[in-house]
Amino acid sequence: MVSQFVFHTQNTYNKNARRKVIMANAKPFVHPYFTEYAPLQKICLNILNHEKLTFGEEKDKIHGLLFDGAWLWEEYLNTFLNEGFEHPENLKGNGREYLFKKGKQPIYPDFISRSGSPKLVGDAKYIPLDRHKFYEDDSEKATSIYYKTITYMYRFETNRGFLLYPCSKIDSDEPFFSEELYIDGNAENKILEKIGLHIPQETESFQEFTMRIGNNEQALKEHLSKNHYLNPSPI
Repeated sequence: MVSQFVFHTQNTYNKNARRKVIMANAKPFVHPYFTEYAPLQKICLNILNHEKLTFGEEKDKIHGLLFDGAWLWEEYLNTFLNEGFEHPENLKGNGREYLFKKGKQPIYPDFISRSGSPKLVGDAKYIPLDRHKFYEDDSEKATSIYYKTITYMYRFETNRGFLLYPCSKIDSDEPFFSEELYIDGNAENKILEKIGLHIPQETESFQEFTMRIGNNEQALKEHLSKNHYLNPSPI
């Protein structure tokens, strides 16, 4: 497993890109909008500058792995949505689309339906959109999230887009939670749907968790297939 991490890291590592990131983040964030990211920025700079992070005595080293939760969430969703959706990969440049003509401004929607016209586009968000106060509908952060997917909807001339996020409500057995947001103005027939895939929280065993999450995944696939006019066969 470790060798696989090393392999993928070496194949995507770019020394010049690392230097650019360090220079771009040399000054800490001062805008109130970004203050909560300041500690993360500091940790990342320490890692990129090969500065040791230790607890207690300096001789005590920390060994661990840094996971990109947002990327893992995308890839997890792709494991059961890939039959019905293309999954562009911006890290590899696969499935690149463009926002403007003549190949200007590459974009990578997380999911684009393989069948149907117009296409159905969606974004994966590793954010609790159903409960976090920073992502309530009237917050700036929520608005910035919506902008991106609505732009994709306009680009692909579709009336429907969706956001997929993990949901961990303990007091419910629903496989997913859905909220349709109708865009106001002349685009009022366009709908952005927030879909929270229910992640089981209280299970007796891993086998039970696997069964329950599998059922939730299947229900989500059927929802996207039936409600969004994709290929009539199951995704």
